[in-house]
Amino acid sequence: MNSKGTLVKGRTIAVHSKLSIIGTSQKHIIENTKFSDAGYWWLGHEISDFLDLELQVISQTPVIPPEPEHTGCC
Repeated sequence: MNSKGTLVKGRTIAVHSKLSIIGTSQKHIIENTKFSDAGYWWLGHEISDFLDLELQVISQTPVIPPEPEHTGCC
């Protein structure tokens, strides 16, 4: 569904993974790499194990942009 609640067929949506490391005074984001989803998952687990912190997974529902409106021309 797009942002207007209309069912969209035949369109491809790319959802890119990223890994955010948030501390009390700094935030680091790892994205736009050649990691697969499993690679981000593995790296997140390794870092959380090393720091002895719980890994929190946040999934975001992708937003599909509305299709361009036709102006009636052509």
